[in-house]
Amino acid sequence: MVDPERELIEAKKAVRVAIRERLREMSDADRQSASARGCERLLALPAVGAARAILFYLPTRTEISPIAAAETCREEGMTIALPRVPPGSNEIEIVEWASGDWAELVPDAAGMLAPAVGRVLRVGEIDAAVVPGVAFDREGRRLGRGGGFYDRLLVRLSERCPPIGFAFVAQLVDRVPEAAHDLRVAAVVTDAETIEIR
Repeated sequence: MVDPERELIEAKKAVRVAIRERLREMSDADRQSASARGCERLLALPAVGAARAILFYLPTRTEISPIAAAETCREEGMTIALPRVPPGSNEIEIVEWASGDWAELVPDAAGMLAPAVGRVLRVGEIDAAVVPGVAFDREGRRLGRGGGFYDRLLVRLSERCPPIGFAFVAQLVDRVPEAAHDLRVAAVVTDAETIEIR
């Protein structure tokens, strides 16, 4: 008998394996130039330009980097926040990164670099959220790494705060395997195009 849940898990696993292979084939120079192009597209989004406070993320080595966009937003007077998972929690809290100083970042409970100190913002204070993912599709479906941290964050965002998927164009797939509870992003920005979904 077919187990739909098991099929979905296996389908997601297959996409993760395929995308990670694509990302491993990119050189550091390719990642840097693609990140720069992606950041230009990110900054051109009306939702980003109108925001007062934006949640960004710090990339892993193979992820597209939104840092240049975050620095531009900081220079324009916006509040820049980063995700942080506190000890004993499985939910992201949103922490202001006021200084932009990399020296004040330490690994959080999930192993991600996050501000050691900083004001914790309420979810309602965020006007836009730049969200990483392993894969996205043109309907706004998102596949994360499997920990569910961003899934639990997306459901808490206010309706006026669009989640913006940020990825290399190599991370776009025809269709991301989706469970009924999976939430979609409002736009997907890559180094090659901007896909506004809602």
